[in-house]
Amino acid sequence: MSVFLLNATSLAKPNALQLLQAELMQIQCDCAVITESWLTKKQQDAMFSMADYSLFRRDRKGGKGGGLCVYVRQNVACSV
Repeated sequence: MSVFLLNATSLAKPNALQLLQAELMQIQCDCAVITESWLTKKQQDAMFSMADYSLFRRDRKGGKGGGLCVYVRQNVACSV
């Protein structure tokens, strides 16, 4: 299993998700752990979904910074 770790400093910034998706496809990553996602409960999962990956989130709670996202390829068995 290949794992990719990244400090995103906000997945909500312009083109961040598209760049991440291109990187994951290029390296054929099974699991990506994204720190500093800066996502909040106001942002829907659908805004950050990627084809062939399941999204797991732990959003930040107020203030600036924080948050964690994990993208796991759908053919990999996993659970929270």
